[in-house]
Amino acid sequence: MYVITTATVGPVAGSSGGGRADDEDLARRAGAGDEAAFTELARRHRRLLDAACATACPNREDREDALQQALVDIWKGLGGFSGDAKLTTWMFRVAQNAARRQVRRSLRSVPTTSDRDVERASPSSEWGDAVVTRSTLLDALAALPEDHRDALLLHTQAGMPLQEIAELKIAAVGTVKAWIHRARRDLALALEDER
Repeated sequence: MYVITTATVGPVAGSSGGGRADDEDLARRAGAGDEAAFTELARRHRRLLDAACATACPNREDREDALQQALVDIWKGLGGFSGDAKLTTWMFRVAQNAARRQVRRSLRSVPTTSDRDVERASPSSEWGDAVVTRSTLLDALAALPEDHRDALLLHTQAGMPLQEIAELKIAAVGTVKAWIHRARRDLALALEDER
């Protein structure tokens, strides 16, 4: 077995550098076993896949594991990709599903903390405050409706334009703007409640 990486490679022979038709050609070639085409496809859409994993995996290690699994799943699934959906939409869903599976695996292995351990921790320390704030933020993100969380993370973490998010989520641009606005408002309220 070998590890599929998203290392930057030079342009794949026959690729012009971007676009849906170009992606479809790369997907077709990758589905036929062309590793260079797959590597280029993964490189182009790394931020999208990372954002898709981030919607479910707030932990960086889990997100990286989910991304690796998503790349494996995409590699295996490209041969059967029918093209009914836009390639990036399909890749996004595959990555989200890999992230959800990773979260379930991680939840099964979470060590338990006793009340005594919590009492011994110093909540007034800077480190304790940072953990509480990070934990609060992750909890608040997890509590957001899926569309709101996805839109926010795709826009802020992946740098995806609103139009592309709208196409990916099959929604109007105005709806995506509203989701992002509501997500930011809800996060601000959740963090304000913790102060």
